[in-house]
Formats: sequence, structure tokens, C-alpha cells
Amino acid sequence: MEKGNYFIQKLKDELMKKYHLIGDVREQGLMISIELVKDKDKLPEAEEATQIQELCRENNLLIGLGGIYGNVLRIQPPLLITEKQLDKDMEIPDDAVAANYCTKQR
Repeated sequence: MEKGNYFIQKLKDELMKKYHLIGDVREQGLMISIELVKDKDKLPEAEEATQIQELCRENNLLIGLGGIYGNVLRIQPPLLITEKQLDKDMEIPDDAVAANYCTKQR
């Protein structure tokens, strides 16, 4: 649970504040979900979720997609992951969101 709290806090403190595209970050232990939205009304953003998932895969981070609208990124790192590895795992979606977000600046 400690690693989950560490990862979730970094996601909320760094990514969520950086990108308006991230509407919510939820967790259950180390099962993390990042909801992508179009605007502050929280309209689902499935297209960008798919593109970000693909960019992460290209950088060797496998994440899933879920949610009713397919706009929720799902990250499930192994329980034995270290904080250093979690930091690296967070850089990949950050870079993917930045690459995708900057090309479609609102």
C-alpha cells in the first residue's frame, strides 16, 4: 500500500496539476487508473487515451484502457516494483501525455 500511495501522490501532484486532460486519478493499492477528459465538465477523451496508450507501449510500458467510454488508462505495476522504477514508469506516461497534449493544445 505504501508504494501505491507514493505513486498516486506523484501522479496527483505532478501529472494532474500539469495537464487539464487528466480529470481524475484513482487507485486501489497498486492498481492505478487515470481518467482522461476533454474539459472541466469531464467529457470523456477516448481518442487521446488510445494514442497515449500506444505511445507508452512504444516506450515499453504496457498499460490498459478501461472505463465505459475507453478513456481511463490503467496501470498495474508488479508488487515488487521499487520507488525508482515507479518514478521511471511515471516518466513514460508523462512524456506520452506531453507529446500528445502539446500537438493538440487547447
